[in-house]
Amino acid sequence: MTIAAPARIRAIPRPPAPSATGALIQLHREIEGCRGCPLHLTRIRACPGEGPERAAVMFVGEAPGQDEDRIGRPFIGDAGRSLTELMEDAGIPRSRVYLTNTVRCLPPKVSGSTVPPAQAIDACHSFLEREIALVRPAVLVAVGRTALGALLTRKLTISNARGRAYFTNGRWVFPVFHTSFLLRHGNDPTLRKQFEDDFDDLVRLLRIHAATLRPRWSLEALPWLYRSTPVAHTPNAHSAATTWNVLDAFTFPQVEGATVSWDIRGIHSMFRTPSAIQELLCRWVGQPVRLDLGRSSLQRGVTGTILAETYSS
Repeated sequence: MTIAAPARIRAIPRPPAPSATGALIQLHREIEGCRGCPLHLTRIRACPGEGPERAAVMFVGEAPGQDEDRIGRPFIGDAGRSLTELMEDAGIPRSRVYLTNTVRCLPPKVSGSTVPPAQAIDACHSFLEREIALVRPAVLVAVGRTALGALLTRKLTISNARGRAYFTNGRWVFPVFHTSFLLRHGNDPTLRKQFEDDFDDLVRLLRIHAATLRPRWSLEALPWLYRSTPVAHTPNAHSAATTWNVLDAFTFPQVEGATVSWDIRGIHSMFRTPSAIQELLCRWVGQPVRLDLGRSSLQRGVTGTILAETYSS
């Protein structure tokens, strides 16, 4: 009988240490000494965030688990290892992102669940806001429903919001399921594929962010913003490929006076939220745009008004 080799466990790397005199490390010390809610009475250690002082991506989870409570680092237990594996398989090194939680102390178990109490969420919210202001990420990844409520709104469910791009307070918010959900389902292959697709789309969002920063956008935005379909191709002297990825349909926004319109039927579904469409229109025009929700369809086409005295032509 042959015994299968144990699965390889990736070590979780330590991030670069913040400057000893920097505002971020001072904030970490405040978090470690916080007594703003009753959770400090039962914790072993408070858990500040960790990562570079400047990071393009910040992952925001729910709260520390038992491993995090014991060691004082975020995302180092089983769910953290799974998250690290997913992000690194997608080409996002853990050492280059900032990881933190909505609540900084281990919540008590209630009916087998460790959902943080509202009092703790409120007490820790200023810490999260200050971390965001100091790290200045382009994308906030809301890992689970607690983070989604803290970063965006409690009106959305994580099932409906996951894998979609939102824009608020000058940053993208990208919700994903918490990796503890994947572990509770035994790392089910179908569910894991959903996680992998979401992390691939996170890379897509980062590329779109970079390619649309200037008005009229870079052509690099095309393959990332619009859907494509694999088309069979016979290899020849110019290409050994067996398929081409051909864009289904694409069109750029059109400006007439104070009005900007955009046929969005070809864009990736992750960008079909009002805030994402509005932000992309703002970037195309180079001026603030108000999306006309009464005359817009997030399945077909949108219309917006350019909010400036001088309009693009």
